[in-house]
Amino acid sequence: MKFNRKDEPLDLGVYWHFDCRLADELPEDNVVRLRFLVDVVLGAVAFALLLLCAWFAYTNGTLGGSIADWERRLAANQKEAEDLRKLQQSTNSTAKRIDQAYELAGSPFLTSLLLLDLGRTRPADISLESIALSETTLVVRGSVNQPSDRATQLLSRYIDILRQEPALSAHFKDIILSAFDRVGLQGDAQTFEITMRKK
Repeated sequence: MKFNRKDEPLDLGVYWHFDCRLADELPEDNVVRLRFLVDVVLGAVAFALLLLCAWFAYTNGTLGGSIADWERRLAANQKEAEDLRKLQQSTNSTAKRIDQAYELAGSPFLTSLLLLDLGRTRPADISLESIALSETTLVVRGSVNQPSDRATQLLSRYIDILRQEPALSAHFKDIILSAFDRVGLQGDAQTFEITMRKK
């Protein structure tokens, strides 16, 4: 059979058939082809990306709604928030003034503890008759029922004890014997005055 390529169409007729000897050129006979598996995987990835985009859109929408809701609430409570800020500023300034006053006044002491310390450290022959407290000093007046030389020794020891007492030395810088007088004709009783200056 002879044919011209340009003029006549190719007519294979009954001679056409599959050549089973060319196995590489035959179509695949697998039930699930590789191309189908690739398409399934790519489709799953595309579907997951679509779901992720939908989730981001949903989250963005709900977040926008939440922001709008909180802005509305803040606007509604703006007056209370402003009042609260003013109250906080007032409280802070008052606290600063209290701290400054505390620093100026020094650490306060309790009069009852002061009396306890004075009485606890007092020798038996010394009696305390009055305590006067001013802004800068504390004056303790009392008497000693001993002769003058013995009274001087007792008072000197008592002042040393007061100076070493931590509770008193924390609040007073000077503790001195400011007055000493004899009482009576025989001189068996002496009056004294101890002055303590505040720090």
